Amino acid sequence: MMVTHNYEDALFLANKLAILIEGEIQQIGPLDKVMHHPKNPFIQRLLHPIMNCKGEC
Repeated sequence: MMVTHNYEDALFLANKLAILIEGEIQQIGPLDKVMHHPKNPFIQRLLHPIMNCKGEC
């Protein structure tokens, strides 16, 4: 297990991802599923910049 706030580390190292908001797990699952199917608007806004990145981030 690894805890990070660095998107690049998470995307490079993880095969499973958990997103916490105020200390509570909001979504957990395989990296692809979490990235492409956010469970709520907050997670969608959090991941939006990453999903729109074209390899330049």
